[in-house]
Amino acid sequence: MKDINTSKTDVLSQAYIFLGRAFSFPDSFLQEIVKKGEGQNLAAAITAELPFDADLGVIPYPSQSWGDMESLYITAFDVGTQGMPPCPLYEGLIRKDEAREGIIMELLRFYHYFDVKLSEKERDFPDHLVTELEFMAYLVQKEVRAIENGREPEPYRLAQLDFLERHLGRWVPLLDERLQNVVKEPFYQRLITILRSFIEAHTVYLKGLSIRKSNGDIEVENYREKQFIDMGGMR
Repeated sequence: MKDINTSKTDVLSQAYIFLGRAFSFPDSFLQEIVKKGEGQNLAAAITAELPFDADLGVIPYPSQSWGDMESLYITAFDVGTQGMPPCPLYEGLIRKDEAREGIIMELLRFYHYFDVKLSEKERDFPDHLVTELEFMAYLVQKEVRAIENGREPEPYRLAQLDFLERHLGRWVPLLDERLQNVVKEPFYQRLITILRSFIEAHTVYLKGLSIRKSNGDIEVENYREKQFIDMGGMR
């Protein structure tokens, strides 16, 4: 097992949670951390502790009032003005290489295998950006707990890498391009650029860990075909 600093690995989870909150509806929590500069402080603290080079950078203060930001979010990302937003935060609506139904089914297989249940109350969509970022945070947390308990972390690293390559890494660049063109708000333009760079850096980092092709009962190729890992007693 590689000697990984779990504190630096755990901060990855915090980074995904932070980015997920930033792309959620601009509620009072987000408003407060932006107004007080806590968001900048948190981003700087996370950047300093990451196990790879990635700069969450300076996030500009919104150019509009928070009331207008709420309206912008609904219009640009949520329902739009004619039933379809110009920049939906849904993988299945951004990617054109596969039908949304197939994308959602694949996501649900990921979530189901790792015992992740979407909120019935919130009516989360499997392919929403925030849902996918929260899932990555969860996988990183599982990796950290495995290391702390003396168990093999590689299955969780492999799951992270696969999820990035199959999903976030495939559609966040497309989302970045669309957002830059249709959402003229520096706050979100900068956020999506940060997210894209962060995902790319994390992918390179995971590949650099030299994840083994097989490990005991874990057959990598079997996982890649069936989208689950036989982790025995790890869960």
